[in-house]
Amino acid sequence: MQKPLRAVLLLSLILIVGAFGYMVLEDSTFIDGLYIGATRMAHHVLRPTVTDFIDLTVSGGELGLRLEELRVSEKGQMTNKTLLESNIRRDFDLIVVAIKRSQGEMQFNPNLGTSILSGDTLVVLGEYEKIKLLEKIV
Repeated sequence: MQKPLRAVLLLSLILIVGAFGYMVLEDSTFIDGLYIGATRMAHHVLRPTVTDFIDLTVSGGELGLRLEELRVSEKGQMTNKTLLESNIRRDFDLIVVAIKRSQGEMQFNPNLGTSILSGDTLVVLGEYEKIKLLEKIV
């Protein structure tokens, strides 16, 4: 998604949640903006460095890092390989922070023997340009 369009969509979501305090997505997912806001404030008070780091990686701040999610295609080059076999760290200098399985199970800090399966969502940390390169083949 292009950056200007993404920014407009994000701003629209913020305005909707801000005006009503909640939002319901097409799949009936309920988003409670007040709860999210209160939780975020509590995290910022209790763990300000962690919150700052997440803000920097999500927004592409001064660190030059991004935290992104990539959907694994059935025909992707990484499908049915282990993290070690995929060489994501070596070839793209990216860290796979988590893998969300298609059934919803989240594996945090997966080990090198963890398989990448079709329908998985990889949560990766690294430079935006390298993430985009990986996205083309995953």
